[in-house]
Amino acid sequence: MAQESPTPKYIVEPNTLQIGDTYDVYIKTDPVSTFDPTKVKVTPSNGSGINCGNGNPQGADNNHVLTIKCEVTSGSQPGTTKLQIKEEGKMLGLVDLTIISFRPVAQQPVPKNIDEPIVSWKVLDNHETRAAFGHYVSKNYYCIEATITNKSGYDYQVENIEFKLPDTSINTRVPATTLGMARATLERGHLIGWRNESLSAIKAFGPILTGFTPFFKVQNHQLLFSKSINIFSDPFEKGFEAVIPDTTIPELQRLNDQILSEGFIIRNSSRPITKYVLFPKGFFGSSGKKDNPIDIMKELGEAHLSASPIIFLNSREINSTLSTSTNSSR
Repeated sequence: MAQESPTPKYIVEPNTLQIGDTYDVYIKTDPVSTFDPTKVKVTPSNGSGINCGNGNPQGADNNHVLTIKCEVTSGSQPGTTKLQIKEEGKMLGLVDLTIISFRPVAQQPVPKNIDEPIVSWKVLDNHETRAAFGHYVSKNYYCIEATITNKSGYDYQVENIEFKLPDTSINTRVPATTLGMARATLERGHLIGWRNESLSAIKAFGPILTGFTPFFKVQNHQLLFSKSINIFSDPFEKGFEAVIPDTTIPELQRLNDQILSEGFIIRNSSRPITKYVLFPKGFFGSSGKKDNPIDIMKELGEAHLSASPIIFLNSREINSTLSTSTNSSR
């Protein structure tokens, strides 16, 4: 019994067609097989809505590839259909095509007069700010607690909080300080603050005093001086660190966790979101020394969001069925 020749593998490109468009479809066979374009016809399945003309393809790549123009008419239905490849009436194989349709949504301008999310805010007093973020932040910044409620009908991308100052000579909104600037203030305070400078002096003073030990000619005096240095360099230094701890690390952590740093999205009708922002005291000059939160709020004026509504444009609805190519035996 003669062994049948193996079924060639067909590759079709493109294999996804859109209703209303016309395509040059390429059907490629395996390297050991060829087509005879004079004898081959490519026809769509009945009722598919695809028009392949008279079904006569053209050969390419030494007859390893067939090319045929296919029109996907408006009568086509989304889903999977097949192209039949026949040679003198004999079925060579089938290839699958996926038909898709889309319904474009007309582009619309960004709506005007959209309600912004509501910002409810207050200025924390100096003691609260110092307890949360430390002396160096409370000395240089006002801390504002803002609660944002979005009932606008749109999602909003929020970047920052801005203040419209009562001073009419400033005709722009003034944004809150970025997290990076606040961190720099705290880190600088950590380096040059009295606590760390005192500790650095204690650590340096011991080795300096040790250098004077040889100048004592009386051995008992030299021994007493050395013991005094040891007490100063070890127990006194450790006691200083225990009594006056370094609070910079937890303060930096609270800054990172609570201060508005990167933009966020507040969904329409979602629960309110509370954020904290900082505003430099030096911005108001000598009047920036006020400690009464109500007076500070009067200086700041109105709080607004630096935000934009999220509008979806050029959306489209896709209706399709995914499929894979198949072949029938010769």
